[in-house]
Amino acid sequence: MAPYDIYQQVFALSMASNLIHNEQGPLSKLQTEIETCLAGALPMIGKWSVAWGPVVYQDKENTNKAPDNVWYVAKQPQVLFSDSPTPMDTYVVAIAGTCENSDYDWKTEDLDVGNVVDVNAWIKAGLLSPPTAATNVKASANLNPYISMGTALGVSILLTTPVPTDGGAVGGGSRLGDFLESVPSTARIIFTGHSLGGALSPTLAFTWWKSSMARNVTLGNVLTYPTAGPSPGNDMFASDFRTTFPYLAAGPVGYQKWNSNLVNTLDVVPLAWCTDASVEPLYNLHRIPSFDNVQPSNPGIDWATLTVAVNLLILRADSSEIVYRPLTPNTTFVGQGQQPISTPDDTFQQLPQLPQWEKDASYHHVDEYFIEMMGFPMPPVPEKQPLDLKVDYLRTARWPVLSAIIGVAGDPQVRAEVEKLHAEQAKQAIK
Repeated sequence: MAPYDIYQQVFALSMASNLIHNEQGPLSKLQTEIETCLAGALPMIGKWSVAWGPVVYQDKENTNKAPDNVWYVAKQPQVLFSDSPTPMDTYVVAIAGTCENSDYDWKTEDLDVGNVVDVNAWIKAGLLSPPTAATNVKASANLNPYISMGTALGVSILLTTPVPTDGGAVGGGSRLGDFLESVPSTARIIFTGHSLGGALSPTLAFTWWKSSMARNVTLGNVLTYPTAGPSPGNDMFASDFRTTFPYLAAGPVGYQKWNSNLVNTLDVVPLAWCTDASVEPLYNLHRIPSFDNVQPSNPGIDWATLTVAVNLLILRADSSEIVYRPLTPNTTFVGQGQQPISTPDDTFQQLPQLPQWEKDASYHHVDEYFIEMMGFPMPPVPEKQPLDLKVDYLRTARWPVLSAIIGVAGDPQVRAEVEKLHAEQAKQAIK
């Protein structure tokens, strides 16, 4: 088999950060598991080794013992790039996406979009200080760069959590910024992640670069490679990001683009969190109820409830007083529609209770990226996991935005609001 190109290797390193997403247990157990997983996975990707980390984070209120965040840095010496006449030592910062059992991930890092953080003010205060919610946002929504509080909290975790000092992780006691500051200025650093990681990785790259932590790094040697990421901030943030990390088409194949979010045109996640179709006609939340691959052949929730749930998410995003915009011109590929899974032992085939449209959505959000990048779908969930955990895995790790919709739709207060709206609609119809 021909070796993977650098884009495929970066994508594979990104996905490797998700290897323990369907695991639960104390932090020490999860830490050992990710160390073991990466030791086995990285040699299969290329001549990569762990240069820093990995790190597993669990929120203090995490009662189900899931890994809320996982990240690490991989290194390979002497990598060839099309924009460099000589090989470069390369470091990849790989950030996991939403964890299947982490309420903190999807309720906070994914869904806390109603509060926003002034990026410039946070950088000025120091990224090691916790982000604070901005006030009087509406007056400066078109002047200042803002990101969602959920994204800011995720970035804060990535920058402030040190490598554990016990066990086999590399760089015990150090933080990510400490390590990156030690990287030679001649080296290349690439930030990558999928889904939630597709929002965190470019935001981390930008805030880190703009801070005092990046003193020894050459800007042209820093790249981003997010995939399936939702929009983390407003137009001013997106504009500042594009200026700092301009779109770079470095190869003839569609996915061979740096500083661009790779998006499946049938994936709903990149539609979040813009709410203004006039400024972003292709990537906005209003498209979800009419999105072709979300049309339910066997709906798990009624269509009206799905629509109401999406509208409530729109209200949540609008309460921020900013309009979310995608960071860069997305690099798109066309998915295969409602594609059946032919592998006999695939997890999808074992979950007849999972509505077909959820299966389709999950397929478009993960498997088709694997097919586009690697030539094969995502490997099935390990069989040691119980069936209910597999359902959770598909609904969250593989499909965070729709999982959020399902969660919102199932809330008793939301159900009451749905009934209230239905009653009001009935009254209007009588009039």
